[in-house]
Amino acid sequence: MSKLKRLERFARWLTWCAVLALAILSWTPAEDMVRPGWGHHLEHVTAYLISGAIAALGYGRRRGYATVGVLLCGYAGFLEIGQNWSPGRSPAFDDFAASAMGALLGTALALLWLIHFARGRPPIY
Repeated sequence: MSKLKRLERFARWLTWCAVLALAILSWTPAEDMVRPGWGHHLEHVTAYLISGAIAALGYGRRRGYATVGVLLCGYAGFLEIGQNWSPGRSPAFDDFAASAMGALLGTALALLWLIHFARGRPPIY
C-alpha cells in the first residue's frame, strides 16, 4: 500500500472523528462550554479549516475536492441551525460564514499540499 493510500485511509477515519467533534462542540449547552479565548469567529475558522483539510485528504480524490468542501459547508449550516435546540445557544449567520470559510480554506490547502508534495508536481504560484 502506497503512502498516499495509507494517508487517505487514516484521514478518512480522522474525518469521522472531526465530524463527531464538530457536532459535540456545536451543540454543547452554553453553560458547559469552555472557550480558548481567541474570539469565536477564529474558533470556527480554525475548527473547520482543520476538519476541511482532513476530509479533503481522506475523500478528495474519491469524491472530488469541491464536493468535500461544499458538504462540509452544508454540515456547518446544519449544525448552526441545530443550535436552536441547544440550551443557551443560538444560530448566527456570521458563525456559519466563518465555519464555511474555514472548511473551504482547509479543503483548498489540502489540495495544494497534495499537488505540491504527494504528486511531486511543482507548487502553484
